[in-house]
Amino acid sequence: MIELNEMTQEELRILHGHWVSDQNEIKREKKAKDDRFNARLNTQGETDSAQEALELRIANAQTVYDDMVGAGVGQASLDLQQEAIDALRADLDALLYSTSYLTHQDQRLHLMAQAEFQFAIDERAARITEIEALLT
Repeated sequence: MIELNEMTQEELRILHGHWVSDQNEIKREKKAKDDRFNARLNTQGETDSAQEALELRIANAQTVYDDMVGAGVGQASLDLQQEAIDALRADLDALLYSTSYLTHQDQRLHLMAQAEFQFAIDERAARITEIEALLT
């Protein structure tokens, strides 16, 4: 392995440029991932409200169904009410599995990825500083 102090000034400048470029690319990638995450996070409040509304509608529809069963309503009417409940549950499932819905696991994974990016950025910065010391 070649040590930095064994490299020529030209080789050090080339290596320095490589590390700076690499560090900038990592910073851009980190920012892009953070921006996408924040965009999802900003829609989370809307998603939470929609989820609560659907869950309430499902509970109300289920109460109506139970009341219909208790009142001895015909099977055809019960089937229609059950279809309405199933449709609401399908809407809720679609919402929960959409790409804008953030779970706690998504949030933890994002924090871990950001920490890894920062570690890589800091490592590049240390190498850059080391090379700059040899260039002066």
